Amino acid sequence: MAGAAVSRAAHWVGKKGKALNTTFSQLPMQAIQVSYKYCSCIITLNSRNYYYFLKKADQINRSQEL
Repeated sequence: MAGAAVSRAAHWVGKKGKALNTTFSQLPMQAIQVSYKYCSCIITLNSRNYYYFLKKADQINRSQEL
């Protein structure tokens, strides 16, 4: 279940790739840290951390740059 949430987050970030000036496939896997406790996905890109909050339904709720 958690893996599916990460996959959906990855897909969403991939769609937003142009805005981030990259694509998800270009990011190193180790840059992705998942916290199951908070149902979140932290993606580090160009020394910036983008924090994606996931609903229990594995949908992107909101995002903010930390």
